[in-house]
Amino acid sequence: MGNSKSYKDLQNYILNSYTEDGDLLPSEFEKDFNIDYYNEDFREVEFYDEPSNDLRVLLEGFSYDEE
Repeated sequence: MGNSKSYKDLQNYILNSYTEDGDLLPSEFEKDFNIDYYNEDFREVEFYDEPSNDLRVLLEGFSYDEE
C-alpha cells in the first residue's frame, strides 16, 4: 500500500522497461523494495481517487480479499 498523486504516476512507478538489447530495467517499485524479479501476471494494483482508512474497502476485489 502506498500513496500516488495519480493513476498515471502509479503506472509509471510499477512500469518495467527494457534496453535496446532486451535486458530488463527494473521499475522504481522493484528498486524501492529490492525485488530482483516477480511475475507481473500476478501483480494487482489499484488507484483510488478517494482514500479510505478501511483496509477491507481497499482490498475488496483483490485476490484473497476474504482472508
